[in-house]
Amino acid sequence: MPEKTNKREFLSRFEGVVDCQRRLAIPKPWRFDSDPEDLSFFLCLGVGPSLELFEYEEFEKRQIQLAAKRGTPDYEYLATAVSMYSTTVKIDKQGRITIPQHMLLAAKISTKVVCIGSTAFGSIYAPEIWAAHDPGTEKVIDFILSLRSPSTTVTQTETKVLVTETK
Repeated sequence: MPEKTNKREFLSRFEGVVDCQRRLAIPKPWRFDSDPEDLSFFLCLGVGPSLELFEYEEFEKRQIQLAAKRGTPDYEYLATAVSMYSTTVKIDKQGRITIPQHMLLAAKISTKVVCIGSTAFGSIYAPEIWAAHDPGTEKVIDFILSLRSPSTTVTQTETKVLVTETK
């Protein structure tokens, strides 16, 4: 991973395999060459279901968000369940983490996985679960266009017309 900043970014899409010892190689672009051998990440149950891998700073943010829910119905049970599906994982010399069995089961992961970068964290999905939630290229392009300022926004339809007119 490029080390232009100290901030780790989880980007792109990768396919992987969980081996019989429940180890998964973390995509190389999600690791710094300078990472210490005993580097730890947090691993939590995510949406989909999936597993989410992130650094300590993101964990702190989530703990603050969780604490803000205190006093809501079922808070204690839900907070306990969130903790039950959270753990620290160390990266071994080969860049792998070992995933607890109960977390693999909760995320419906057997062997094959799709690792999806979400900038602040990486999501690990069973391929069939990601396929069911994948928004597709057209929706992603529309979303990207919606992020542009109104003066520079061009819809896909307008882009197609412009391409047709230039031929």
